[in-house]
Amino acid sequence: DRELTKEFVRRGEVEKSGTTSASWLGVPLRTHSRTIGVLVVQHYENENAYNQRDLEFLMSVGSQIALAIERKQAEKALQEANQRAFTEYERLLERIASLGQTLGNARDLTMIFRALRDFAGASVPCDGLVVSLYEAAKQSRKLVYCWTDNQEVELTEVAEVPVGEGVTGKAMTSGLA
Repeated sequence: DRELTKEFVRRGEVEKSGTTSASWLGVPLRTHSRTIGVLVVQHYENENAYNQRDLEFLMSVGSQIALAIERKQAEKALQEANQRAFTEYERLLERIASLGQTLGNARDLTMIFRALRDFAGASVPCDGLVVSLYEAAKQSRKLVYCWTDNQEVELTEVAEVPVGEGVTGKAMTSGLA
């Protein structure tokens, strides 16, 4: 009614725009989890154009519209997620192919380590890569490549690192790593 509409405008819950209608009926478009909009019908001449039956009908239609909108939004989100996953999969395949080609053409270990670094950096967020070779006779590992903070680290001062009892050490000494 007009008094309720005036109160909504006064409280700032409704903003008037355009031609004022003689009669207005609106229902929220609600899904199970949220309100996604509003469905409104207006009559510009008859103040008593809508009744309780009209409200019930609009509520029924509004709930169906809300579910349809939510379903379409979910379908769109799923399509976008699938497209992103497909694009990432294609990029990963390209990186694997590039890595394979580099490894196949490598003349020295440094070239292989750099290819591994580039592959790791392009595949997952990482800011460092350390490659060590396990020497079973010494129960140690020798660092052969280190990259961190976007630069290769000179390894002349680091000779060997003992293999501990942690997860990495156990994987190395088991022969499974």
